[in-house]
Amino acid sequence: MKHKGKIAYLLILPLLLSACGNKTYPIEQYFLNIDYEDNFRILQLTDIHLGVTTNLKEQEQYLTTLIDTSSPHMIVITGDTFMNASKNEVDFIYTYFDSLNIPWSIVWGNHDRQGFYPPNYVIDELANYKNAIFINLKNDDVYGDSNYVVNLKDGNETIWRLYMLDSNSYYDEGSITYNYDIIRPNQIEWYEKALSYEEGYNIASLMFIHIPLPELNYAIEELKADPDAYDYIGELKEDSWPGYKNSNMFETIKKYHSTKGVFFGHDHINTFAVSYEDVILSYGVKSTNKIYHDPSMLGGQIITLPRDGSFSLDNLERIYISYEK
Repeated sequence: MKHKGKIAYLLILPLLLSACGNKTYPIEQYFLNIDYEDNFRILQLTDIHLGVTTNLKEQEQYLTTLIDTSSPHMIVITGDTFMNASKNEVDFIYTYFDSLNIPWSIVWGNHDRQGFYPPNYVIDELANYKNAIFINLKNDDVYGDSNYVVNLKDGNETIWRLYMLDSNSYYDEGSITYNYDIIRPNQIEWYEKALSYEEGYNIASLMFIHIPLPELNYAIEELKADPDAYDYIGELKEDSWPGYKNSNMFETIKKYHSTKGVFFGHDHINTFAVSYEDVILSYGVKSTNKIYHDPSMLGGQIITLPRDGSFSLDNLERIYISYEK
């Protein structure tokens, strides 16, 4: 489990790398398009945590079983694909996902740039993979490194949009302890600009991040007082660990009524999802047995996107796959 403040700040100082650039790009340069298919199936994977000690063959076999079982149209990885990894693990998993010939996208978690490689290696290498759906504009003025938009298109019509955001890593308090970071104000401004582009506020959308929004804890507390306050599925086996303060990302989402759900990972033994104030807040399912986990709660989450833009907890399906002994 996570224990706030138990890691010395000096040890994580090199990870505080999501610095803001200074170049403003036209908002349309953050957009990518892929083809929509009816009842589009996204497989959300999260917290894979490959490192230098990982048995890569075992993880390849496991992920292949999971993906074959899920039959997705697209894979989205919501952070912490790596932790204390080398270039070998990065190259391995990128090559593996690309070999599936399925579009795949990734956002960064708080551990991904913590490895035995230059900090931008995990980002820059993605340009070498034909099925990787990812943009990172160099030295832009949007905080973080995985802020981009994927349009799911049928001809000229955008059926759904996927907003990918870097929820960043650790917040510098200038002390020997740490807190998790937040989605920064200029990322929220960027989201609003992206919503305005081609009237995106009229297009059903989802958001993918790594660190949960604090409203998840608000919903959990209200459910403790009234178990019927909100519809929910899944389990909570540890605390939820959002960023150090509320950045008002959720209030911005509610303002525009476009984004139907926010999907994240970060807390490995939670699979909880709740319909809170008309927005789904949902953990994925931890997708390998690396570092702490519950062996009965490993796999992925299928998110089905119908053509009519409707969305509820019924659109979520958890796929649990056990590791063979």
